[in-house]
Amino acid sequence: MPMMMRRFRFAHDPDVESLRMQLRAEVGARLASERSVEMSSGGGVVELLSMDAIGLVYASKVCVVNGGESERAPWTPPGWASRPWVDVPWLTKLKLWIGPTKLVG
Repeated sequence: MPMMMRRFRFAHDPDVESLRMQLRAEVGARLASERSVEMSSGGGVVELLSMDAIGLVYASKVCVVNGGESERAPWTPPGWASRPWVDVPWLTKLKLWIGPTKLVG
């Protein structure tokens, strides 16, 4: 899968570590690692880079929940992301991995 990127603008410069902790609670340690989802911030903008669509969707969700606004068109999490990934049954995860998977709400 190709590298994907999203940028979110915040009113203040957010703490990337607290965003990562919230992401870890949503997706678990492996998908929240720096190797899976890269997060950088500066000037009130958080940039997310990932080759993992699931990790990117949940990282984007964490940004939106914390007051971030997508720099492009408004972004809302897809319906399947309303539940933390760690709570999703494995058969549902398999269906999402196989696809087609909708990345926006």
